[in-house]
Amino acid sequence: MTSSGHIKSTETITALFAGASKIDPEAAIQAHSNRPVTVDVVSNGREAIQWFKKVSKPAPDRSPPT
Repeated sequence: MTSSGHIKSTETITALFAGASKIDPEAAIQAHSNRPVTVDVVSNGREAIQWFKKVSKPAPDRSPPT
């Protein structure tokens, strides 16, 4: 990310699809994005929560200033 919080156009986007789909998620995302895309597919909401736990970064320590 840039310092302003915007994503650079060269950064990879990660998309998560949960549940059965009649479309090809990777093809759908690639068709609508001009950035590199990583697509992860899980079969249900429980697996989606597990995925988020695995990829999430811990929040920075937000201790009050002294």
